[in-house]
Amino acid sequence: FSSFFNDLFECLHNKGLPYTAENFEKYLKKVFAEFDDNRRIDTWQFWQKGSTGGRMNKAEYKFVRQSLQRALREVRIAEPN
Repeated sequence: FSSFFNDLFECLHNKGLPYTAENFEKYLKKVFAEFDDNRRIDTWQFWQKGSTGGRMNKAEYKFVRQSLQRALREVRIAEPN
C-alpha cells in the first residue's frame, strides 16, 4: 500500500494540488470507490492485526498496487484536468 502513495503523490502533483491531508483523503476515497479487488483493503477489518492484511505474502503486494493504480486511473479519467 505504501508503494501506491508514489502514484498518489504524482497525481496530486500533476493536478497542481498541495499535499494536504484533505487532498489525500479526497483522492483515497475516490480511489476506494473505484477499487475493484476481492481483498477488501478498503475496510478496517482487513488491516486489523492478524487479519488478511497481515497474512498477505510479498507476491500479492504487486497485485494490490496494480488494482489501486487502475482505480486511480479511473478517477483521473473521470475528472477534468
